Amino acid sequence: MTWNEQWEKESQNDYWKTPDTDVQLFFSQLNARDCPNVLDYGCGIGRHTIMLAGMGFRVRAIDISENAINYLRRWQKEKQYSFETMVTDLTNDAGQENKYDAVLAFNVIYHNTRDILLIKLDAVRTALKPDGFFYFTIPTRQDGKYGSGKMVEPHTYLPGNSIHPGDVHYFADEKDLVSLLDSFYIFNLKRDEHFWNNNGTQQFSSMWKAVCKPKS
Repeated sequence: MTWNEQWEKESQNDYWKTPDTDVQLFFSQLNARDCPNVLDYGCGIGRHTIMLAGMGFRVRAIDISENAINYLRRWQKEKQYSFETMVTDLTNDAGQENKYDAVLAFNVIYHNTRDILLIKLDAVRTALKPDGFFYFTIPTRQDGKYGSGKMVEPHTYLPGNSIHPGDVHYFADEKDLVSLLDSFYIFNLKRDEHFWNNNGTQQFSSMWKAVCKPKS
């Protein structure tokens, strides 16, 4: 499946319409007047975009899936919220240097090989203001998808047991995560773990949630 096809299917799944509680808690601790500009990078159908707009942030939502963005635009019209949407990737989005007080990349940029992931992280650092926040997630090597399916390169798989079978996943241990985020200060690092129902099978989920700021 392409991301367009995946989001056409997943737009009916209530999970993707419910904000993550840790994301909600983090942004509730920021003042939208002091840190107004937020990028929802890889927004999907926009569960966090809608949440952030409702909290008073000035949000820009981007995703490479036209279907996902079109769904978000319909949701935006229903909510009557004001925010910007675009079908693009940050690495192709000119004019975003030092623009954002916060960038959220939730369950998105680890869908790449490690080299490309580093390029995405560099684009985030460029887009952030010097004192901006970066909220980032990536699966650990204890996640139930690690080692599943075809290995593309070390620690990079096309898992057959993903919610979207065959999409690229890069998995990081703590040492590797610190290396990936070498151009950031890590302020908070949480390991979020639970079981979820994958088509009738209990599957273990293990995810890093990192809050960072760019190094000068």
